[in-house]
Amino acid sequence: LPALFQDLLQRYTPVECTYCRNTITQHTLCLLCGGEMCSETRCCTNHARECGAGTGLALVIPTTSVLLLRGERFCFWGSPYLDDHGEEDVELRRGKALHLNRERYEQLRQLYVTHSIEQDTRVLLLTSFVDDEFL
Repeated sequence: LPALFQDLLQRYTPVECTYCRNTITQHTLCLLCGGEMCSETRCCTNHARECGAGTGLALVIPTTSVLLLRGERFCFWGSPYLDDHGEEDVELRRGKALHLNRERYEQLRQLYVTHSIEQDTRVLLLTSFVDDEFL
């Protein structure tokens, strides 16, 4: 991930989602392989099956939030990008520069490499099922 969120935001133009074939308006970036898809939960779940054996970490670009996926369950984890005051700017409402927070990114990485997505209490409390379709 780039150090400045603006650099990431400028990379994306409308393209077709590999899974649903719709034009992607809300880009989602796989943090495991760099693949791109739309933010529909079914598309993200299908990608997670192919890329991470059912486990996925994806950055939903317009919201700056990370989507954690495991099987048919998902939750939003928060953002690895914070402003100068250490705060998230969900959905980019304040327009402040956002910088990659290495500590948060490392927490996210540890969740994945230690297979803790299904054991983390914070994640479990926020979990929904793919059938909920509210992305």
